[in-house]
Amino acid sequence: MATAYAATADDFGHARPSPSDALSDPSAVASGVSWGAIAAGAAAAAALSLILLVLGVGLGLSSISPWAHAGVSAASFGTSAIVWISVTQVLASGMGGYLAGRLRVRWLTLATDEVYFRDTAHGFLAWAVATLATTALLTSAIGSVIGGSVQAAATVSAGPAASAGLAGHDRQRSRR
Repeated sequence: MATAYAATADDFGHARPSPSDALSDPSAVASGVSWGAIAAGAAAAAALSLILLVLGVGLGLSSISPWAHAGVSAASFGTSAIVWISVTQVLASGMGGYLAGRLRVRWLTLATDEVYFRDTAHGFLAWAVATLATTALLTSAIGSVIGGSVQAAATVSAGPAASAGLAGHDRQRSRR
């Protein structure tokens, strides 16, 4: 009975790495993703985004006037709000990505192109984690506000209904 032939790395002109090579080079077995650096970059991006958003709200509110024909128009206010939010996201994402790329573990044995790609991937992942975390927090806060509003509306609307029910009950008792 003949065994099937399987091509090895030696057949293609490449030396097969030995297990001792992996022990001597820790980067050979290390992950290409540094989650600690990504978390730090995401936290920095979310914090800077929040700070710039609060600053923008303050600047926007200071440009509005309660008097007619004073302050900025609605169109220019909307345009400036869109520009500010875009600038905020670019600055925060850039800072978070830069930190994630700089804080990652160092890969000494990789080519420059691969290091550049991994730094970019770390920056993208930091942006993605920051966006997901911010979305989750905002969704939770908005859900709490809406839930509280619905509960308050239900309590307010239950008051007249209960009063009407008691009034109808009193009329039936007085007829007897």
